Amino acid sequence: MKIFHLTSEDLAVRWDIKESTLGQWRWFGKGPPFLKLGTLVLYRMKDIEKFEDLAMQYLKDNQNDEVFSCIRLGNKEEEQNRMSP
Repeated sequence: MKIFHLTSEDLAVRWDIKESTLGQWRWFGKGPPFLKLGTLVLYRMKDIEKFEDLAMQYLKDNQNDEVFSCIRLGNKEEEQNRMSP
């Protein structure tokens, strides 16, 4: 079984964040698990993907139905009314 890793630089590019942000997350115990080998920091792809899955935000089903029905019907007025406070 081959295990794939990303460096901090690679992960920062993947997520479009600063590499220093990943360093701060490591310091505070946030973010995905990492391997530290001397000065080299590596992230396993399976840990990155698991972290991404856990961070995924979903609308509740009834909100999805309402949003998609507005889009399907092309009823922009209804969508605007729903979005306004």
